[in-house]
Formats: sequence, structure tokens, C-alpha cells
Amino acid sequence: MEFIPDAIEVQNVTAPYFDDQRENENIRIPGYSVVKSHKYYKNEIITLLGKLGAGGVEFTLGTFPTIPPRYGFLITFNLNGVKGKIEAIALPIRKETRARKDRTLAQALYLIANMLQSEVYTVMIMPGSIPLVPYLIGNDGKTVTEALVESKQLPMLRAVSDG
Repeated sequence: MEFIPDAIEVQNVTAPYFDDQRENENIRIPGYSVVKSHKYYKNEIITLLGKLGAGGVEFTLGTFPTIPPRYGFLITFNLNGVKGKIEAIALPIRKETRARKDRTLAQALYLIANMLQSEVYTVMIMPGSIPLVPYLIGNDGKTVTEALVESKQLPMLRAVSDG
């Protein structure tokens, strides 16, 4: 009998407002009190992507069309000649100030840096893994993850037995 996996569904998680993290410890996300600059976290991300074999890293600041709109960065890179992208979307801001915008963007980059550091550790304990594959962009302009989710199905993969 063959197993057929359920369709893949994107889990929507409501992001708390950046401003609310200070008053409510139950919604604090790591990095809510970062004080280092964007440049610091950008350099960290460039270094970590380099450890994962990527180069040509660029950061583009912009706004994502969510409700409410949220600031963020599109981080692009190359991995063995294949382009990739990671979206770093900051938490929404209830009462926008320049300082809050800077801090929420720094928090987003801090979280991406932490995620990439985890991927570096993954390669150490899972030799042969390529953690950046989900972020690689195909000919259709979609990342591997976007294409997989849009297809609403997992490719039929079979486990290979060692014995």
C-alpha cells in the first residue's frame, strides 16, 4: 500500500506589533531589544551565508504589502551560480518613529542571522545537507519553497533502505 501525503498548507501566524513587545512579555520575540546597527547584522548574514557556500549577497530595503504594511529586506545571494532570496519581514509598527523602524528592521535581521547560524550547525551534524535549497529561485522566479507550496503536493519520494 502506498502512502499519499496531505497537501502542503502555509501556516499563517499573526505577528505581534513591535511596539507591544515591551509591555507584554508573552509576545516578546528574540531580538526585541537589539541595539546593534543594521550594518552589523548585514555583515553577520553575509558571513553566515558564506559559510553555507553562498556569495554575492545583497540587501534591498523596502515594504512588504501585508496588512498592515511591514518594512523589511529582500536578501539575494548566489549559490553555485543559482540565485536565491530570503525575505526578512519586520514586525508591524503601531506608532511609527524612525527609531522604531530601525529597531524592528534590526530585529528582523537578527532573527535571520540566528536562523542562518542554526543552518551552519545543521551542516556540521548532517553532512551533505544543503540548507539554502528552499531559498533558491527557479526559472519561473519562484523559490523552491514557493513552487512546492503552490503545487499543493509533495513530490512522491521513496525511502531507500540500507539493507
